[in-house]
Amino acid sequence: MDWYGQAWLNSGLDFIDQQAVDVALDRFCLLKLHGTAGVFFERRYGESRYRHVGFQNGKIAIDDSLFWPVNPKAPLPSSERRGPLIVFPFEKDRARSGGTSFPFDNYLRAIWGHRMQPGTAEKLLSEATQVWVIGYSFDPNDRKAMMELLRKSDCDIVVQNRTKEEAETICEGLKLQYADLAQRFRPFGKPF
Repeated sequence: MDWYGQAWLNSGLDFIDQQAVDVALDRFCLLKLHGTAGVFFERRYGESRYRHVGFQNGKIAIDDSLFWPVNPKAPLPSSERRGPLIVFPFEKDRARSGGTSFPFDNYLRAIWGHRMQPGTAEKLLSEATQVWVIGYSFDPNDRKAMMELLRKSDCDIVVQNRTKEEAETICEGLKLQYADLAQRFRPFGKPF
């Protein structure tokens, strides 16, 4: 099942064709702004390909050995290595500047935008009626980019975290630091 495709989560990935696709802007979407542990990318013949991890009834652990086996059968050529689609803030910022060609750069540029081109997240936020931030604590390393993005709309920002108290603490801290957004932050009482 192509869960991340347009028909389901509408996340910008098509696992049948193993490539990035446009997000349908007129319906629900789940944007993975920093990637996801359940997806890996690989460079094959000069193109980025995306695949998802098969979880066989939930019996697979997502850890480094999934992407970098301890005893690989045969080393892959450097042009065919794969890695997790997990992106750190410095990688996102570097990709958005447009000066790199890492396999995940196309995904990042499509979601976040680059140079003066808006990305999917900005386009969606400009018309959003509500934004949910789930399981993200607004880490200081990435907070500036997130706040710039959230300023692209004027809708409520619902924060859901591991506990009700964590969501409330996050919202209170953000309200103090970002007065222009303070009235829009709403903690969600149920844990995810």
